[in-house]
Parts: sequence; C-alpha cells; structure tokens
Amino acid sequence: MTTRSTQGPPDGPAAPRQDVQPDIAVGLDHVSAAYDQTVVLEDVSLEIVPGEFVALVGPNGGGKTTLLKVIVGLIEPLHGSVRVRGHAISEERHNIAYVPQDIRFDRDFPVTAWEVARMGRLGRRGLLRRYTAQDGEIVDEAMEKVNVHHLRNRPIGSLSGGERQRVYIARALASQPRVLLLDEPLANIDPEARELIEGLMVSLAHQMTIVMSTHDIGALLPRIDTIGYLNRQLAYYGEPGCAPAAIRESYRCPAEVAAEGLPCPDPRRAHLHEVQP
Repeated sequence: MTTRSTQGPPDGPAAPRQDVQPDIAVGLDHVSAAYDQTVVLEDVSLEIVPGEFVALVGPNGGGKTTLLKVIVGLIEPLHGSVRVRGHAISEERHNIAYVPQDIRFDRDFPVTAWEVARMGRLGRRGLLRRYTAQDGEIVDEAMEKVNVHHLRNRPIGSLSGGERQRVYIARALASQPRVLLLDEPLANIDPEARELIEGLMVSLAHQMTIVMSTHDIGALLPRIDTIGYLNRQLAYYGEPGCAPAAIRESYRCPAEVAAEGLPCPDPRRAHLHEVQP
C-alpha cells in the first residue's frame, strides 16, 4: 500500500493529508484484548478490503462484540495493532460508525427519533458548531433508508425495539461512514424490522465496508463476502461456506451449526482456507 507524505517544504506549513482510497479498510495484526480482566480475543489477525461485507459468527462470549469495540477504539488491545484505512483509529474515528446491540437510555428522556438520528452528524459537525440544512437533509435521507422517517417526531422511548434499532442505524448512516460496524442488528426485533434491516444491508453491501456480528446469517448469505468464525481465536476467515474442522473448533459441537443458522457444507468451495494462528 502506498502512503503519501504529509510533510510540507522546509520551514513551511504541513500539507493536508490526502484522503486516498486505501487498499485495506480495516487491519488487525496479532490483536489480543480483554474484557473485565478476562482475555476474550487472542492473537487475531485479519484484513478487510474497502466495500467488503464481513459477518462474524461464533458462540456467546466468543469475542465478537469485543472485536467490534477494538476496531472502533472503545477497547484498547492488550497486544497487537489496529489500522483503519491505513491510519490509527484516532485519525479515522469520523469514518467509523458503530451500532451496539444494547443501548441503554432513559425512556422518559425528551428526545425525538429525528434528534437521535441527527446525533450521527456530531462527528462531522463537532459539538460547538450548529447543524446546517444539509445536515438535516442527510438525516432525513438516512431515516428514509431504514423506513423510520414517518416516526421522526415520535419520542425515542415510545418506539418498539425494532423501530429503535432502525433509528440507531439511521444515526450511524447519518455520519456517512466508510466503515459500518453492527453488533447483532437482527437480534430481538420483530419480523418486519428484521426484513427491513436485511434489505438495508443488501442495499448497502459494497457501498461501504460492513462488519456485522450475528447468530443468524439467513437471507444475507448471498451478499456476504467473508465469514469469520470467532471463539476467542479466529478459527476460520474466508468465503461463505462450511469449513467443518474450523466450525467444530469454534462451536465445539456439530449440532450447534444448525442452531446458529450457518450455511451447509458446499463441496464446490474446496478453496476455502483456515487462518493459521
């Protein structure tokens, strides 16, 4: 990957960094991380190219959420390094959007769905600058994408779980990210919301880099480029399909494959490879 110097001429001002399209959107190099003093990620290395759609699967407690938090910079690795678009996370934070699984809030807090979605503009606008008309247009467009614009004036606490999840995704999209991270976006929502979010993921595939943790790939499988089977270590990382040895290692029991909604073995995909530790 080619890097450009940001140094200016001697005794002159530094030139602004050129926002070039990187070869690697997200790169982890031998990353280990802990949560509550327990190691939950061990020696994980992977590369995600721009526009790739990656699904992370694995048992509860296997490190999927921790991996997403490491990428967004919420958890500092014990070992290893993380690069986003070829730079440190701190330099690319405005290009990363994260939708956590569990967002706790006061249901009586007087804020509308539109105001929550507009918070996604803070990373671009800054805390001390006023929102512009263009910000409002971007927020409206994001809410329309997830079919919640008709709820724009509703208090966020009055919405159903599926409606709130779509508002949170709209907030993420309003930040106009290059990298979108979603933690179990299909969990604990009604069938209508699930169908809408699946459709959104299909429409966004390859427009931006998407990394999603999930227990149910379902209808998204045809659009997913890469699956990572994570159980503390990255047992498999490659094209969709089944790598039986890797799945047995990650899930410990073949019967769990069906329970997790994983794809069936496909002999046509013999080129799948396991990531070596």
